[in-house]
Amino acid sequence: MENRAPAVVAVVVTTGPGPGLEATLASLAAQDYAELSVLVVANGDTTGVSERVASVDPGAFVRVLEENRGFGAACNEGARLVEGAAFFLFCHDDVRLHDDVVSRLVESAYRTNAGVVTPKAVAYDDEMVLLHVGQNADRFGVVRDRIERGEVDHGQQDLERDVFVAPGGVTLV
Repeated sequence: MENRAPAVVAVVVTTGPGPGLEATLASLAAQDYAELSVLVVANGDTTGVSERVASVDPGAFVRVLEENRGFGAACNEGARLVEGAAFFLFCHDDVRLHDDVVSRLVESAYRTNAGVVTPKAVAYDDEMVLLHVGQNADRFGVVRDRIERGEVDHGQQDLERDVFVAPGGVTLV
């Protein structure tokens, strides 16, 4: 019997796609995870989206929504269209992933039995600057960032941790 990795569908939500869409799709196409499919949900302004997607990833699927329903509704639409996926990777259209992110997120989900897994977010133009690693809540319920604004990444946030609020740009569910 063949031992295959669990299927992951990346749902990329784009609204009036900016210049980052191609970089997002290229980073997904470069993933080292074999069981990854890509579905782009064009949410609202859909001008040229199908052509732009096909130019970077001809195997990606595109779902066009005529009106902007919001990020959550677009993610739900993407999830509704797919059968048989073990995981969904919900992405904004302006993220760029290292080529091992999907495999590392899936491994982390299994190792920790987590229902939601996200990577740390770093600045698009300077990967040494942390943007978000999640937030915690203190005993009074006050939500607090786990990093300082502009904090330099020296690997201090590389351990897996439970958080109260996870970054939302790339989310494995």
